Amino acid sequence: MSLVIKYISILFAGLALFALQVFQPHLVLAASSEKEILSNLKSEESKADNRKTTLSRLNGQERSLHTNLAATEDRILNLEKNLAEQREKLRGLARSGEAALDEYEGLLKEKNKSEQAMREVLRTLWELDSRKQSVGGRDLEEWTVTDREYYWSADLFDSLEQYRALIKEQEEQLDAVTARRNAVSRDIMEAMAVIEEEKGKILADRLKYEQQLALVRKQKQDAQAELNAAIKLIANLNFDLKTARQAALDIDKAKGMLAWPADGKIALRYKPSASPPVQGLGIATASGATVQAVHAGKVMYNDTMRGLGQVVVVQHGSAYFTVYAFLSESNVTQGQTVARGQKLGKAGYYPAIKSSGVYFELRYHQKPVDPAPWLAKNS
Repeated sequence: MSLVIKYISILFAGLALFALQVFQPHLVLAASSEKEILSNLKSEESKADNRKTTLSRLNGQERSLHTNLAATEDRILNLEKNLAEQREKLRGLARSGEAALDEYEGLLKEKNKSEQAMREVLRTLWELDSRKQSVGGRDLEEWTVTDREYYWSADLFDSLEQYRALIKEQEEQLDAVTARRNAVSRDIMEAMAVIEEEKGKILADRLKYEQQLALVRKQKQDAQAELNAAIKLIANLNFDLKTARQAALDIDKAKGMLAWPADGKIALRYKPSASPPVQGLGIATASGATVQAVHAGKVMYNDTMRGLGQVVVVQHGSAYFTVYAFLSESNVTQGQTVARGQKLGKAGYYPAIKSSGVYFELRYHQKPVDPAPWLAKNS
């Protein structure tokens, strides 16, 4: 234990000069740190509020774009339905066109028959006319025969005219049907062209909305990440503020309420009159047990010392220090402000008690005091 006292005394001799040269009274440091922390906290809270406003605006844009996209999809579906109806009309026209073609072919056959009959009539009329001119009126037949041939010829002419009229009517009907079909087909094709053009515009709108939505989502993602970072920083600043305010409290106001440096059993008690003297507490712990700060303060020293392992010294207020020796490792840095109960490192091998543990001292103006009355009774 005398080796511990020797090295710690040397350590505190150096720390005293260092503290006088570098560190101002702790209350001034804490006040300055608190002011800086509050300024940073206000700035980050303002940033967080701005990000929340941005997210609210982007959420509104996203909802609006979703509504526009849904309406666009409905318009596209309606256009597709309209196109399907127009295509069905075209197929119906095609089917009616096939029926009209059959009708047309039937009419052509009837027309061919009529034309054949007309040719027969014309041949008969030609024969009659030739016969009449050959006799020249010299060899007139009986009146009854002539009269019959006359009326027969008249009937043939009437039939010929009827055939001509029928064929003309049929051709007009076919022309009218064809014209109607062509007009309807043209109207359908024009309607489909209009629909396709409108569909192209709507698809362009959908692409625009999708691109805008992707941009809004990216902006939301960035704003959310910035908000999360701000919230995390605010939490850290609040912790730092709490720590700074705790550090500003003089440790003597917390006498009897200090946290224990580690969970374990006291193996050595404060007894400066012993040989060798014990100027602190030796606490036996489980291997790798957490070593924590007993009160808020600032790390003044963190380094290894021969025979002491890792040593951490924390300053509390302007006059008190705590010492933690035989650590196997430490996670704090010199100049860092720590809160009550904050982890300083892990317990290492403590030779004096021949087990894992930590040696703990409380010093007032560099002089060791019994730490036992300062520690909480229920810890």
